[in-house]
Amino acid sequence: MKIIDLLTNSAAGQPHRIAMKSGDIEVSYGQVLLDVYHLSERLKSAGCSGGVKVAIVLNNSVEYLISFFAVSAAGGIILPLSTRMTPYEVAGYVERADVSIVTTNQTYGKRLLNRLGGSNRVTVIYVRYDVNKNLEVEDCILADCEVDEENGDAALMVPTSGTSGLSKIVLLTDSNLISNMIIYRSLMGFDGHNAVYCVLSVHHIYCICAQILTHISLADTFG
Repeated sequence: MKIIDLLTNSAAGQPHRIAMKSGDIEVSYGQVLLDVYHLSERLKSAGCSGGVKVAIVLNNSVEYLISFFAVSAAGGIILPLSTRMTPYEVAGYVERADVSIVTTNQTYGKRLLNRLGGSNRVTVIYVRYDVNKNLEVEDCILADCEVDEENGDAALMVPTSGTSGLSKIVLLTDSNLISNMIIYRSLMGFDGHNAVYCVLSVHHIYCICAQILTHISLADTFG
């Protein structure tokens, strides 16, 4: 099972249930799944596949949720990064981790491209909902993707501080993530039909397993 399957199963069982509310945007599980596959097709056309690393630089939003599951649907490896990081810091991760694609918003993306020096090695994709609540996807720069064949089964990259004080990146598979999610769900006794207000930054591994994956698997509503 892949993490995209958690969303697919919930959308099949509760297509009209609200998946997330963010500002003026409110989307159902059915709509989220449609938008996820729309973005995943754009990612695939940009070269995303197994072993291709995709950084997500978005705040807590519907766009983040769409990007997260779209990368899984396209077979790529997710690298979630905080929008509180400077473009210099994000560019460092992009270069060090051999990231091929970045999904972000236009404002941050332009600053990041300036830091990357207009690199033609990285594809930048802008993701946002318009005033009519339709998902807009714009390719800024298209470049060839680099495939990490040794870690083609990885689903997520997690930046850590490391024991030496130097930042490191841990790779987790779909099985790792889903196993952790099952443990959180069991410990907390969640049984579905919950409304969740998430104040944690969604790029943190705890939030990914204990919030996103746990509650998406239960067809809960995020706020």
